[in-house]
Amino acid sequence: MDTSAHYALVDANDPDHARAVRHLQSIAHQSYALVTSNFILSEAYTLLRYRLGWGEAQRYVTELRNGSTQVLRVTTVFFAFDSHFSTFCTSSGQAFTDIQFLV
Repeated sequence: MDTSAHYALVDANDPDHARAVRHLQSIAHQSYALVTSNFILSEAYTLLRYRLGWGEAQRYVTELRNGSTQVLRVTTVFFAFDSHFSTFCTSSGQAFTDIQFLV
């Protein structure tokens, strides 16, 4: 689950809020597991904190951790930032955090 989806779920004024809620309900109904990473969770927390305040960010992360979302911890074992990866980030226009699982 990406940062933008986390944010859209929390901010009712986000243009993608209704769609994010529908997707989450569909995922829950079908008993799929939500997966995110510690990098994405950190990025989502920071975005929520800056845009909606510390309390909202803290509440969301606490609920997420107490729920069924799996938070995968990306460590140096999984994280190998080499010249090919750096080139891909630059040439694809993708944010580094968004493609971390390609390594």
